[in-house]
Amino acid sequence: MKVLTLILALLLQTQLVGQSLHSISGRITDIETGEPLPFASVGIKGSTYGTISNSDGHFAFSFPTRLQSDSLLISYVGYETFRMLAQKAASIGTLKVNLKERITV
Repeated sequence: MKVLTLILALLLQTQLVGQSLHSISGRITDIETGEPLPFASVGIKGSTYGTISNSDGHFAFSFPTRLQSDSLLISYVGYETFRMLAQKAASIGTLKVNLKERITV
């Protein structure tokens, strides 16, 4: 059992060390009112990397370099989805994302 645990620990460490990470952080607000949008979904399209914004609309997370050519998606119920290349978002520093309400007829 100890040998199996050691092998698993070494494999996990090798995978983590071999990946460089990018970080994205920012704040999500309503474009018209400037009010924060709490608990918005933030993530890299088609992956499990992401988070939700806090009660003040702030968020931060990291993702592996191999996903840098994928899209960052930010969505909130009743609002249009924000899309940006993940690599570009990571290079900006702190994003200021203003979402627009979706009008349905």
